[in-house]
Amino acid sequence: MANIVNVDPLKKILKQYSKNLFWVFGSNKIINKIANFQKTNILILMYHRVLPKSEIKNDYAYLTVELERFEKQIKNISQYYLPTSLKDFEKFKSHSSKRPRIIITFDDGYVDNMTYALPILKKYNVPATIYISTSYPDGNGDVWWYEIIDIVNDNQEICIIFDNHQYYFSLKNHQEKIDAGIKIINMFLSMDHIAQSRLLNAIRNSDKSLTKYCKHKYRSYNSLFLNWDEVRILSKEPLITIGAHAHNHYNLSKLDRDVLIKEISHSKCRLEKETGISIEHFAYPFGGDGFVGKREYEIVKQLGFKTSVTTYSYKLKTTTSNFQLPRYAISRFFDERNLERGLHPKFWKN
Repeated sequence: MANIVNVDPLKKILKQYSKNLFWVFGSNKIINKIANFQKTNILILMYHRVLPKSEIKNDYAYLTVELERFEKQIKNISQYYLPTSLKDFEKFKSHSSKRPRIIITFDDGYVDNMTYALPILKKYNVPATIYISTSYPDGNGDVWWYEIIDIVNDNQEICIIFDNHQYYFSLKNHQEKIDAGIKIINMFLSMDHIAQSRLLNAIRNSDKSLTKYCKHKYRSYNSLFLNWDEVRILSKEPLITIGAHAHNHYNLSKLDRDVLIKEISHSKCRLEKETGISIEHFAYPFGGDGFVGKREYEIVKQLGFKTSVTTYSYKLKTTTSNFQLPRYAISRFFDERNLERGLHPKFWKN
């Protein structure tokens, strides 16, 4: 039996995300209490993917919202809130209004942002920002989380040999697959990108790294992401703001300073070259505890961005730095009953 390394970065991310399931899109009384508690009345929401229920499979990474639910959320936002573009954030940051303003964001640059989310955003006239990791439209970005999910789903058990450790996972039922998927994703999240690449290659190289029980055929995940033609089309949409999400989807905190600057500046320059527009907004990959800090905030500011967003869930105040803005994640675990429950202050990080 394997000696499994105890790593918990994903638990930190999920803990942050779990705080964000208490939304109200209808009760003005509760909304006003939220606004007063915040000291400012702007809320930034974070999405990743939007898909029909029939296309959502094994979403162990908790990234997808069902299309029907997404439309319900956007419809309610348009009715009860003031949908606001990130371009106008600074204008309204210190201004109060009777209804809170909502800013919609999407991370990574999935093609379903265009095929499924955009028509709904246009239907209800709700603006959004899409943050793009430029290695994905280049067609050479690692999407290790989806590859892990496929490996876990395709096997009954696996044994990974990596750095003189053996990691055994039984995958005989759905719950074991979920547990193993989270543990393996944890392993990746605890590593820098070089170690991630070695681990991914070890998993792929089944004849050397895995027992006879594991089968794996490498798949390309490029089709999940926007290509450059689609990015250019989106950049011309009046409701859409294009933002940068680094070139590769690395843990920025583990990069040397020079590599970090290159990762961020390259994504900005590449997007500007491809779209012909100024890229002024940035989202930190992963963006929470252990993934971003003072160094990253300062570099993003020095590189000429106007705002940058995290995955932290805390009170957005008028004094909050534009380079560490909090967001509230909406995932497939969003419970529609919470539309009537509100976001109680105890779920906010101080």
